[in-house]
Amino acid sequence: MVGTASQRIQHRFHRPLPRQVLEWVRLQRRATRGTLFSPPLIGGSGLLAIRQLRSLTRSGYDLISFNYAGHGHSTPPFTLNASIRDTRRMLDLAIRETRPKRLPLFGIGLCYGSIPTVCAAHKAREPFRGIVLINALPRLFTFDLIHSFRKFCRGHQIRTRSNAFTTMLKRYSDRLFPNIDKNLARFGTLERQRISLVRTLWEAVTRNPLKDVRLENTPVLSIYSP
Repeated sequence: MVGTASQRIQHRFHRPLPRQVLEWVRLQRRATRGTLFSPPLIGGSGLLAIRQLRSLTRSGYDLISFNYAGHGHSTPPFTLNASIRDTRRMLDLAIRETRPKRLPLFGIGLCYGSIPTVCAAHKAREPFRGIVLINALPRLFTFDLIHSFRKFCRGHQIRTRSNAFTTMLKRYSDRLFPNIDKNLARFGTLERQRISLVRTLWEAVTRNPLKDVRLENTPVLSIYSP
């Protein structure tokens, strides 16, 4: 536990099943206006989410985030389905943690994190006062993503044709997943051996997790996204 007199960061572990652990983090203020709930980026962590949203927490909000399966001390393996499952379980925990104060709970989805945020809100019967989606992906793999990559390539020229495609792909992935180190052995904090790669790729291509999701009562602000 670290922090100042007005705020502190707590690391905790949630055990939804006997053999499963989810590592989570909470920035808690002494006097708070409400709580922000934000899933991390793939390859990121709950602490990274806190750094990215620090300016909002300075406005007087607590923040709860966590590590997906396979990230940090959360039980592997990681898959896209696991990220949605983990977000729902952590949202249930966040609701229990914040309910005694009767203060508003808001959801924030960054990039891919928008998908599990909206899915969890739907399955939990819309517990958020509101949701903000920033650079949201409606699906991890779509033909729109291919079109976006082609448009990106036309707008960015490189000096040499050697490994041009690889260079452009790296630049584009850096744009989609900023501040995440990526190589063949790891994607940010997610190590290769802690991910079910075949299952994750299959889910990315075949699944549309938002297909049947509807939010009828929750206002959603979408910033810089389709």
